[in-house]
Amino acid sequence: MKEEIINSGAYLTFGVHKEEFASSIVFVKEIIEMPEVTKVPQSPAYMKGIINLRGNVLPVVDLSVRFGLPTSKETHKTRVIVFELQNDEKKILIGGVVDYTDDVVQIEEEALLPPPELENERKVTYINNIVSKDEKFIMIVDVDKVFDKEELKKLDTLTPVTASV
Repeated sequence: MKEEIINSGAYLTFGVHKEEFASSIVFVKEIIEMPEVTKVPQSPAYMKGIINLRGNVLPVVDLSVRFGLPTSKETHKTRVIVFELQNDEKKILIGGVVDYTDDVVQIEEEALLPPPELENERKVTYINNIVSKDEKFIMIVDVDKVFDKEELKKLDTLTPVTASV
């Protein structure tokens, strides 16, 4: 089933600090309005905190900080995308704060362009492709690369939020 979704070319588009991004819908569990966030002492800089998601603790990451962009002010459009990631034998849920979510779009494989090559390779490791749409660029994010396995383990130890496979 997930293989079919990945091959379908369906992506959720969202904005982070005036930039357009998209993620394969295979990683998106749900989208929620921005709740009150509890700060976690001594957590990584990109970690916004934790929230209560239907009785479960969910780590929330500020994607603008994670992407190396300035933090945006929260508005009524600010959302948390709940991503479901695989780490070893268990699934981990992580919330990503975005300025807004837009739409689920179909992107044909032929429309995908390679990401730019920059001197500092770390800046674009999480960008799989770029697509041009309406005279703008949308950066296709590989959610698995936004958090490496070691970071997922650290986030998993900060909170008891995991779903069994």
